[in-house]
Amino acid sequence: MSDDKENTEQEKVNKNNFLKKLCSFAFIFLFISIICCGCTKNGKFETLEGAYGKAAVPLNENEIFLATVHDGKKVLPAQIYNIKEKKFKSLNSFINQERSLENAINLDDGRILIFGGTEEDSEKSAEIYNIKTNKFEKISDTNFPHNSVGVNLVKLKDGRVFIISADRAEIFNPKTNKFDIAGKETKYYQKSVFDKKGEKIKIRTTNNIYNRKVAIALLKDGRVLILGANYDLNPNNAEIYNPKTNKFENIGSQNFPMFYRDAVTLEDGRVLVTGGTKQYYPESINPEVKKQGAIWSADKEIQDNNAEIFDPNSNKFIAIPPMNIVRQDHKSVLLSNGKVLIVHGTNDLFLKSKDTKTAELFDPKTNKFKLISSSDIGWYNFNAFSLNDNTILFTSFYRWEIYKY
Repeated sequence: MSDDKENTEQEKVNKNNFLKKLCSFAFIFLFISIICCGCTKNGKFETLEGAYGKAAVPLNENEIFLATVHDGKKVLPAQIYNIKEKKFKSLNSFINQERSLENAINLDDGRILIFGGTEEDSEKSAEIYNIKTNKFEKISDTNFPHNSVGVNLVKLKDGRVFIISADRAEIFNPKTNKFDIAGKETKYYQKSVFDKKGEKIKIRTTNNIYNRKVAIALLKDGRVLILGANYDLNPNNAEIYNPKTNKFENIGSQNFPMFYRDAVTLEDGRVLVTGGTKQYYPESINPEVKKQGAIWSADKEIQDNNAEIFDPNSNKFIAIPPMNIVRQDHKSVLLSNGKVLIVHGTNDLFLKSKDTKTAELFDPKTNKFKLISSSDIGWYNFNAFSLNDNTILFTSFYRWEIYKY
């Protein structure tokens, strides 16, 4: 009887030991899973060797179209870059106008709009590439000059393209292949201010905020949010363009008077606005400048890691906790999981060009930013495209890279 009791007790001890070991293994497995899962969510950057050219346009998740390719001596035919093979393939079709730092965007009918650039005679020229015929067709010029440094563009709900840069905004209509001025044409006026030596200088402004570089975001209802202005007396102003009425509406002020910001529409319809820079007159400048409200100065810049949320239902901006890194001329991309990837940019654009290699994720549920794995090199003045549910393509004049998550 006593032997049976001892055996029963030993079985209980063995069972308890087994359960403890099982719990320990389960805890270790769970811990490793959490780490691995976290790494997967944070994603990874990968440079696409041999790929370059900012005005690239994805044809699908593997093939990227590039209208203008330079080999350092001459312009080459249009190319398609294969991401899997990591090499270009010539299309044996030449663009009509030699360009550099041009702009390009997919149209709903499969054609590609190409316009602007920094080469002679290219800033107002435009053309269409037809994939089916493999030919470039010259179309009517844009109303205003555009080069990619100050251009922002977005495809509207009806398939037209909203373009804003330098001082003006216009709409490309793919049905007519023509560019129409957005809203009423802005009128320039000059306002005299004084530099720090007391001498008069002039600042060019417009009656609306169409100076470079503005941030834009396509709202869920099809309107376009326009934020900030470069070299303007009122850079914290915000307005909305309504494509249906072809009118602009001033909606008040942002919390941070910046330009070179970025904006992205979240899944719930709100807009995340981040970073930027602000040029201002030093404290020693003639007081007359401050009376006139001018903040512009070529002498100094202030970059910031600020962040705010725009609510289109109330037309209000709400400040939120800042990013981890100071950024301007960066990119914000909405991911398929609802979070936002904020990447690259610079924190000293005109002085020392300190490009940031860092990236961070914004969580709309908590309104907070988290630093993630960095790229191997920093850059600014680039484009971003979603290739599929887990891959983002970044293109600049000098290099391309992808982010997988």
